[in-house]
Amino acid sequence: YSLDVKEALRLLSISLSRPLLPDSLWKDVLLDRFVDLDVIVANRFATEPDEPHRLFLGDHQLEVKKPKLVSRVSNHGEWVLAFRAYERAVNFAFKGRWTELETYGNHIQDLFASWHPSQHHRILNYDRAARNLIGQSHSLLFSDIQQLRACENAHLSAGGIFSVPGPSQRSDSRGKDKDKRASKRPENGEVCRNYNNGRCERGRECRYKHICLGCKGTHTIGDC
Repeated sequence: YSLDVKEALRLLSISLSRPLLPDSLWKDVLLDRFVDLDVIVANRFATEPDEPHRLFLGDHQLEVKKPKLVSRVSNHGEWVLAFRAYERAVNFAFKGRWTELETYGNHIQDLFASWHPSQHHRILNYDRAARNLIGQSHSLLFSDIQQLRACENAHLSAGGIFSVPGPSQRSDSRGKDKDKRASKRPENGEVCRNYNNGRCERGRECRYKHICLGCKGTHTIGDC
C-alpha cells in the first residue's frame, strides 16, 4: 500500500465490504502504523461524519481536521469494542493476521481479568504504549508478547517507571500529608500543661498548644 497509498484509499472508499472505521484512520491501517483507539470510540455514535474541512488555495487543496470533543477509551468494555473494530480493519487490509491480533487481544483481556478495576487505567496505558511501539517497529508483531515485557513492566509492575512517582511527586505528597496531619489538631489558645510536665499522650490530637509555658518556644518549660 505504501507504493500508492492515495490510490489504495480511493479503492477502499468505493469498497462495499470494508469494515466500519473512521475515514481518518484508514491511512494508518494501510501503512501499518499506530491507530488511536480513542478516535474509534469518539466516532462510534458521532452525530457528524469524520471528514476534514477542505480549503482551496489557488490550485492547491488543503485538508484541515475539524476540532471535536475528545472521548477516550476509559474501561475494559470500550477497549474491546474499539480493538475489535481495529482488528476487523487490519484483517481486511492484511489477510492472514487473525492469529497475530487474537494473541494480543487475549493478552490484554487476561490482564483486565486479573487486575482490579481500579487499576484498569494502567492496562489501558500499557496497551497504548505497546501498540505505539509495534507501530514504530518494522519487525515487531502483535503476537510477540515476550518482546513487550519491558513495556509491560514499565506500566504494570510495582517498581515500573510509570508506576513509581518521581522525587517531586513524592515531596509534594509528603507535604500534603504533613499539612493534613497538622490540620487535625483543634485550635485552642491555651498552653498544654500536661505537655510541659511530660504527661500529654494525645500528641497532635491535643486541643491545647504544645509550647513552653514560659517563653512560648517549641520545647517544654523544663527545657527552657
